[in-house]
Amino acid sequence: MRLIEESPHPLGYTVESIAQARVWLEPDQLVAKLCLHQQCRALIDQGFGSVGVVAKGVFAARPSAMSMFLLGKSSPAMMSARWTSAGGGPYSSRSDRCRWANVRVDMLPYWLVFLPFALGSISHRFEVRHRLGPVMLALLCGLTLFVGMRYQTGADYDGYELIYKNTTFLSLSKMLEAIDRGFYTLVWALHQIDVEMWLLNLICAIIFMVGLGRFAREMPNPWLTVVIALPYLIFVIAMSGIRQASAIGLFYLSIVAYRERRLVAAIMWLFAAASFHASAIVMLGVAGLSFSRNKFQAALIILLTALVGYYVLSSTFDVYTIRYGTKQIQSSGTIYRVLMNLAAAIPYLILRRRFPVLGEHEIKFWTNMSWLAIACLPAAAVVTSSTALDRFGLYLFPLQTYALSWLPMMFSKDGRDAKGWTILIVGYSALILIVFLGYGVNASSSIPYRVYPLFGG
Repeated sequence: MRLIEESPHPLGYTVESIAQARVWLEPDQLVAKLCLHQQCRALIDQGFGSVGVVAKGVFAARPSAMSMFLLGKSSPAMMSARWTSAGGGPYSSRSDRCRWANVRVDMLPYWLVFLPFALGSISHRFEVRHRLGPVMLALLCGLTLFVGMRYQTGADYDGYELIYKNTTFLSLSKMLEAIDRGFYTLVWALHQIDVEMWLLNLICAIIFMVGLGRFAREMPNPWLTVVIALPYLIFVIAMSGIRQASAIGLFYLSIVAYRERRLVAAIMWLFAAASFHASAIVMLGVAGLSFSRNKFQAALIILLTALVGYYVLSSTFDVYTIRYGTKQIQSSGTIYRVLMNLAAAIPYLILRRRFPVLGEHEIKFWTNMSWLAIACLPAAAVVTSSTALDRFGLYLFPLQTYALSWLPMMFSKDGRDAKGWTILIVGYSALILIVFLGYGVNASSSIPYRVYPLFGG
């Protein structure tokens, strides 16, 4: 630790000045400063490398993980990735496992979760609206525990663990100065009862699964809806980026309210989503435009959305500009996820008049979502940061769970001959899961799956 303690901070701070600082920073930025003084040994113990490696990763001449995190230019996943690239990261010892032949056993927990929903979707009889039965409710509860009770599983797990451990002394007023007020208020509340991080993960998993489950209830085959979400939205996003996963779950509730013409409730759910991840506010414009009846209303909605978005995002605008513009941060596999949204958008646009809807506003909403999904394809070739496009694309994922859930019924007269299309969609989802677990860049962060050691295991 002597090497670290004697090294100057890349932004001109010493360890002592960092420890004594009283200036408010975003909680995730504060974590980085405190990490220099309090958490270096913990990082080493968790497998981030030796003292020399950590010191090199923190104080390198190039923009390091820590200095980038201090400036708000790096996400928890990026911070972990940079430490890993510096040498000896928590997943480097398992880097060779991300190939299908070597991880078949480690993949088993994911397939054990996937198969019951796959079998349920194939055996299910399609109905326009379906009540979730006790078996499916039990499986959804089990899935919630699977997502929420994980331990050191997921690309962002280590970053969020640092955030959680190092915000224990912050007051509620300081937490409310953060941009994602809902999330950090939840963190503050959990610190008041002195509970470990597993409850934060579990609550975020519950928020996400309640949203997805409520949406699935509106679909003709809720089992199939969950199957479509499992390979990426659940196993990747909900088990890693818990803030945006919570925002997506709340966005699902907003979609249900919007579908039922409960516009005030839909807007409130969107604002709740933005309190967990501010980027969710951009979907307010999509919903608003779907209710517009003329160009004047559309222009007014766009203006109001821009004003609200500026108010919500203004405090982090510079951070987002640097993160997604100047630094051109990239996400691997973005083009494949764009194509996944495209695979739902095109069939919907072709068959949209055949989809059972509750009104013209619903057709407009899914049409707007489809055109946005299509627009992401040329955007992928010109945007400076594929990560920005990738994160926006997550809010278009409900289009997949909507369009693909209804697709078998579009080619069926009474639902009896829809099984072939259902099997095709289940196979498509299984293929995505195989690709992620066997060849995904971040697959090693999810394999093997671990359960949180509540009882000191």
